[in-house]
Formats: sequence, C-alpha cells, structure tokens
Amino acid sequence: MRYKIFSNCSMDSLISKISLRMMSATAFGRIAQYIAFGCVLSMGVVFLGCSDSKKHENKPKALKVQTQRVVPHNVALSFEYPARLKSVQSVKVYARVQGVLLSKHFKEGEIVQEGQQLFTIDPARYLARVTQAKAQYKSAEASFIKANRDWTRVEKLYKQGVYTIDQYDQSRFSFLNAQANLQSAKAALDDAEIDLGYTDVVASITGRIGLRSYDVGNLVGASGQDVLTTITQLTPIYAEFSIPNTDYYFMRGLGNSHIQVEFIFGNGNVYDKVGKLDFVDSVLDSQTSTIKARAIVENDEHKLLPNEFVRVRLKGFEAQNAITIPQSALMQDNQGSYVFVQKDGKAAITRVSLAQNLRNNEALIASGLKSGDVVVLTGLSKVREGMPLESVDSKDSTKDATQDSTKPSQAESTDSKPQPKTQTQIESQPQSHTQTQGESSPQAESAHQGANEPHHPTAPASHDSAIDAPSAANSSNKMPQDSAQNQAQQQGQKSGAKEK
Repeated sequence: MRYKIFSNCSMDSLISKISLRMMSATAFGRIAQYIAFGCVLSMGVVFLGCSDSKKHENKPKALKVQTQRVVPHNVALSFEYPARLKSVQSVKVYARVQGVLLSKHFKEGEIVQEGQQLFTIDPARYLARVTQAKAQYKSAEASFIKANRDWTRVEKLYKQGVYTIDQYDQSRFSFLNAQANLQSAKAALDDAEIDLGYTDVVASITGRIGLRSYDVGNLVGASGQDVLTTITQLTPIYAEFSIPNTDYYFMRGLGNSHIQVEFIFGNGNVYDKVGKLDFVDSVLDSQTSTIKARAIVENDEHKLLPNEFVRVRLKGFEAQNAITIPQSALMQDNQGSYVFVQKDGKAAITRVSLAQNLRNNEALIASGLKSGDVVVLTGLSKVREGMPLESVDSKDSTKDATQDSTKPSQAESTDSKPQPKTQTQIESQPQSHTQTQGESSPQAESAHQGANEPHHPTAPASHDSAIDAPSAANSSNKMPQDSAQNQAQQQGQKSGAKEK
C-alpha cells in the first residue's frame, strides 16, 4: 500500500518537497549566523564600554579651588600686648609730728587738690615751742645789735690808736659770736614753726584719696611711720608692658613720638584718647627675651585705674614689600605651618614662617613664599600633595567662589555621576538586544519543526537592521524568491491531496 501511494505521487511533487526542506534548512542556518554575528557585535560593544569606563575612572578629576596669587605690598602693622596700668605718682600721707588727731577734712575716695588740708593734729605743744623759739631769737638779736655797735666803734678808734690790739680782737669776737647766736635762734624758730605746720596735714599732690588709717582722737606720729592715708594721681597714667624681641625689630630707628598707642579695655572697647610711647628700656631681659616699655596717656575723666589690666595697641609701623595671605589658608602639622600652592596645575606643600596675625584675618608671612606663588584658599580638607587642581579666580565672582568652596562635593558628584550612567545605558542596549535574539531563535525553530514549514526571514532581518544595515538589505532582496517558492509549495500540496 505504501508502495502504491509512493508510486502514485508525481515526480514534480517529490522534487518540490525535497527542495522545500533544503530551503528551510538554509534559512535556519542563515538565521543562526545572524544571531551569532549579533552576539559577537554586542559583546564587543560591552567590552568597549567597559574599557572606556575604566579609562575614565582611572583618570583623576581636577578639584576646583579658589586661589590667590602672592603680590608683595606695603602693610600697615600694629602690635598688641597685655599691659598693666600704673599711676604716675602714688604718695603715702604720714603723720610727721606726734599728736592727737583733732579733725578730718576730706571724704574718702574723692579727688583732692594739692595743698588741701586733710587732717589736724593737736598744735598746742608746737605753738609753745614756736613762742619759745621767738623769745630766744629776740634775745640773740639784741645781743647782736650791741656787739655790732661795739665792734663798729672799736674798729674806728683802733685806727686812731686809742684801743690796743687786744681790745680790738675782743670786740671783733663778741660781734661774730652774737651774729652766730642770732642765726641759731632763727633756725630754732623756723624749726618750731615747721613742726607747728605739720599739725595741719595737707595733700602733697592732686589725686584720688584712699581710706583713712586712723580715726579722729588717736595718737599718731609716735613711731614716725604712721601712714594716715594714700593719694593716687590718676592723670596722666602709665601703661607698662613688654615687647618681644621679634617685634622690636620693626620699631628700631623710629622715634617714640611717631608711635601711637591705643588702650583697649577688657570688654573690647577702645579708649577715646591716644597715648604715646614714653619709655623703652635699653637692655633685653635674658629670661623672657623681651624689652620693657611704658606708654603714657591723659586720663582727665578717670576712666583708667591703676593696676588695671588692659591691652595696648602700638600703631605707626609699615612693613615694606610684605607678603600676606588669609589665615584660613594656613595649615598646621607636627613640623609647623604650611600652605598648599598650585604648581603646574597640581598641589604642592610649602613650609612658611608666620610673623604676625593681622586684624583683617590675614597673616603676615616672614618666609616661605615669594612673589608669583599661587596659594590655595578653599577645599583644603580635600587637597592632597600632587592632586590636580583647577583654579577658580576669586575676582570674577566672590559669591561663586564661596559656593564652590563650601559645596565641592556636590559639584564633583554632579560632574561624575552622569558619565557612569551613560556608559551603563550603552552597555545595557547590546545585552538586551542579544537576549532578544537568543529568545527568538528557539521560538522560530520550534515553529518550523511543528508546522513543517520554513521560517520567514523577515523577523530576524528586522533585528539585524539595528546591528548591520547591509545584511538587512541583502535579506530584504531575497524576499520575492522566498514568496515564489511558498506558492510552488502550496500548489504541490494541493496536487498531492487530489491524488490521494
């Protein structure tokens, strides 16, 4: 029966079936070639993207920093030192004669004037001494008058030969003795009057008087060291301080009159009057390496008090061709101070010596920097030696420079994040395309095996168009031939069915 069926089949239908099977195998092989070519090409794109991303990651990114070019210029200097105020005069009021305090003529803590009476000591004893001294003086004066007349007469008659030489000598002796006694009596009278004057205790200077040491009614002056009170002169007033030898180098050759002195209170307020440098010692203290100095200022309103601690600011100095940088640019380590400078686009460490911190938040550099050096000002916590730097000119926009310095991490993340994302997208496209081809080829094969018909090459040709345009064009040119073969296959099937 099988033989009959086979014999009834025409030779044309047999040939058409064989040709269809061969064509379907050829189409399936071509699809497999397209899939393999797409896989290889996508893997190449993936490897190329990986190599580019690694190359981009290995290349260090320049850090944006704000810089300042060093330009020497003249700098007005001022020096501040701790100082202690001291009175120009401070006197102790003694009881210079012995007696009882009868009265007090001042209010403690007030300003007293020179010559003002302060205390009164009992003067009775000293009045009696004055009276006695006056009587002795008058007696001596009378004796002197008589001796003077005798001497005048004897001297005149001696020349006429009336008196002898012995009488002449005796008269002269009496005259000189009376003259000496008169002077002695005058001195005793003066001394008694001085002691009487000491019973009225008066102020020797103008100033603020302190507390009394003795109350009225006490006996004072017995020991000769009884201090009744003290008077302190408040204007002008001194300020004593010490100048380090390193700072004194700026002051050499300048007269004291050219140096202005400001006084700063403990609360930071500045005294409204400017003083001057009054004294600078001629020797250096070997223990502290400082030089003693003193300033003086008027204190009419008595705002400054003796023994008060203040700060003095010495002005009137100028450093020629000095180098200054912001204090924020200075860094510290165990070796001392240093700054980061930009050399050939990279960060380098330069050691510096600090001379003085200025009032405008700048530092005066003694050594380490030279004209033309570019000092890094911002991003110092991220800067490392040898790191590439990109300078941002502070003159263009201070605000932008401040934002760059305060937010360097955001700027870096914004610049660096989009590139890895783009590479990932580039790499993911070939991978997804490869998976699509891999999934479509088994489906085409199963459909071909189940229906026993050749797979249409149009679908794989559309996938290949995203990879290789010429191969897609070649596949599209073969579509008319495949359609003619499909028509021949359908005619053969119909004829076979009629024969059956």
